[in-house]
Amino acid sequence: MSKTAIILVEGRGEAVHLREDAGLNLLQAAFIARDLIEHDWNVAMRVIIDPGQSICEYSILGHADDDHIARYRSAVAMAAAPRKARYDVVREIRETFLPFTFDAKAIDGVTIEERLFFAALLARITGVNEEVLARVRTMQHPLIDNGEGFDQYERLLRAHVGAAYLDFEEAIACWTVRRCLGDAFDGLSISAVSRAYGGPQRWLADPLCSRVVRDGIAAHERGEGGDDFRSRLIGLFTPVTAFGEERPYFNSPTCCRREHNKVRIMSRDRYDILGLRASERITFDRLRELLDEQDAGRATRPFALKYPYTARFIAATVAQEALAQAADDPVQVIFVEGIDGTANAGTGGLVDAELRALLPQSIAYHRLTARRHSAQLLPNAPGALPMIADRLWPLIEETFQDGFDREALRVPSPGAGRHPLPLSRERAEEILVT
Repeated sequence: MSKTAIILVEGRGEAVHLREDAGLNLLQAAFIARDLIEHDWNVAMRVIIDPGQSICEYSILGHADDDHIARYRSAVAMAAAPRKARYDVVREIRETFLPFTFDAKAIDGVTIEERLFFAALLARITGVNEEVLARVRTMQHPLIDNGEGFDQYERLLRAHVGAAYLDFEEAIACWTVRRCLGDAFDGLSISAVSRAYGGPQRWLADPLCSRVVRDGIAAHERGEGGDDFRSRLIGLFTPVTAFGEERPYFNSPTCCRREHNKVRIMSRDRYDILGLRASERITFDRLRELLDEQDAGRATRPFALKYPYTARFIAATVAQEALAQAADDPVQVIFVEGIDGTANAGTGGLVDAELRALLPQSIAYHRLTARRHSAQLLPNAPGALPMIADRLWPLIEETFQDGFDREALRVPSPGAGRHPLPLSRERAEEILVT
């Protein structure tokens, strides 16, 4: 009998900040994977690499004090020359907290304003910020290994100068999982999900992704769903040229939503620091025309995926893989994401809901989060997971919530409460695209 476990885990941000939830979750996923491999499970780990949000917003400002955010916001809002103030604030954040420099040239043919925050999928590491890296090396914390752990991180960073930033994120995740699993790593299949590779023609080209996008747009045009803000969100973002700017702003916090049977596109950043002003409406027909051009390789205005469509695409991808494995042999899906009390209902919560809807009862499903306040174990400082992995690893079982039972994951058991009867392959395919 062959037993298959698919572990889905967040994997963005652990290459930049030591208190990122993804770092904790990756070690938890590695702990589960090693135990299952040692008990004769075939294990696949699928790492969520969200390409949309900027490096600074996702992993630096997310852990900044409110006073810092307010100071940055005020510096732009009160400036006589807001455009210059935006560039100054973004440059200050990068030069103060990031141990590398980067531009927006990871993908040829896409030109945006790189002096503003921009989507990580365009970021290319161009060099090492030696001053910040030296400061990171000297940080003191019980979990930080300033010797071998830092050396491994520095080697990975310098090896990725000239490479896409998201390649660096993937390398950090894979290195850490390999370190934790040891010889058991040879029994693991690991890859990224939700990451966009290549140019705009490929961003939405995956058949499942395309169906999620096209069906979602059609449902909005029919007026389906609620009228609250979240229900009207369209899971796409696109370059927007804001008032006073010469080049487009391209970042996933930009809002795309249904409004009066049209598509409203508004520029914004996660913490409302930049004070950008841009708003336009296009028809659904025009949106489809732009997507058709992009699919054909002649994008005049590219679109990339964001939540809530990202959640649907991730869940559909994992469900499709699980269904392909599910015949007479046991299959289980384990979703490790977030920290109890702070897990994001609009991202991980949506993935969880989609997986519960898609997976048949015959496939066991588990959603695991870290223990409340476990983030307080971690240093609140720039850095990357290899710096703390070796010292955090012996403590990782304690970071699961009360009631976590790894032995229960070793025992094949059917899921509960998702579908009353096993699904046919035809019905499964139908569910995956609706």
